[in-house]
Amino acid sequence: MFVYPSARASRAVEMIGKASHTLGRLASAYATAGDAARAELILAEMAELAQHRYISPYHVALVHCALGRKGSSLDLLESAFEVKDAWMVWMAVDPELDSIRNDARFVALLHKLNHRLANTQAKSSTLAPGESTQHKTGVVSNADDQSRVTSPMSPAPNTLPSENEEARQLYAAGRYYATRRTAEGLKQAIPRLERAVELDPKFALAYAELADCYSLLNWYVEPAPEEAWPQARKAAMNAVAADPELAEAHAALGFVRLHYDRDWIEAEREFKKAIELKPTALVSHRWYSYNLSAMGRHDEAMRRHARGRWSARGASGSRGVRWCRRSSPW
Repeated sequence: MFVYPSARASRAVEMIGKASHTLGRLASAYATAGDAARAELILAEMAELAQHRYISPYHVALVHCALGRKGSSLDLLESAFEVKDAWMVWMAVDPELDSIRNDARFVALLHKLNHRLANTQAKSSTLAPGESTQHKTGVVSNADDQSRVTSPMSPAPNTLPSENEEARQLYAAGRYYATRRTAEGLKQAIPRLERAVELDPKFALAYAELADCYSLLNWYVEPAPEEAWPQARKAAMNAVAADPELAEAHAALGFVRLHYDRDWIEAEREFKKAIELKPTALVSHRWYSYNLSAMGRHDEAMRRHARGRWSARGASGSRGVRWCRRSSPW
């Protein structure tokens, strides 16, 4: 049985705060350990918080699942799907959902999420005690590729941004705010980047940064604006159209394909293209590793993550890579 240690979950709440995922994991840990009373208290707290800000139904579903409430957990997952909750990308491989994985409603929802996942049924719900879930996990692979790829800020792009001086200055200011990876920083960055691409409609780097900002609103702003994902997709596609050889553009589009379109295969193609164009871009490797893990290809994901760190380390010429502290992995 999967157990998310309550001590670690409590520490996550202390470090990050009372977010959907930290409270949800803590309540799930208590429920799994048999402490239903504490789990219920956290559920009540999440319900209260939901009166004032967005609380992910996905993480509430995990708690209900741990408490053995099959019907309500499926109801909540369906709600998460309808509101395009970004955490749904992990539904196919999240071990906390093993107890309902073979339910017809779960399979149907998985099919709506991504039909390839339903066809491979990513997990078995009948693991022996102490058995790792990793080798029970089905994988989704790209049939067109038989190869096995074995701060809050990312490094600044080294591509020439724009010939328009004002657009360049707006991009620099927008990136400064964006790389803070805070709600306020993203809100400050977006209008500057939008003005930059207005001044220079071929400014691919600004489009890519704008796409990332809109995407990340879904983690840093609760609730995220309804237009966040559509605007992220639009900006990412504009970035690729403006410069098909820009790694950051393909990485931004891959992120949208993964979390919004929920198209793992297209996301993989975009991430691989980004890495091909710029092997030292750590964020492309990181996001690609998330994509691989979401498809159940966990060993590849770990190798890809490590490979990205080594590539970035070599490019920086230093003994280590500076990792940024922030409240989400994005």
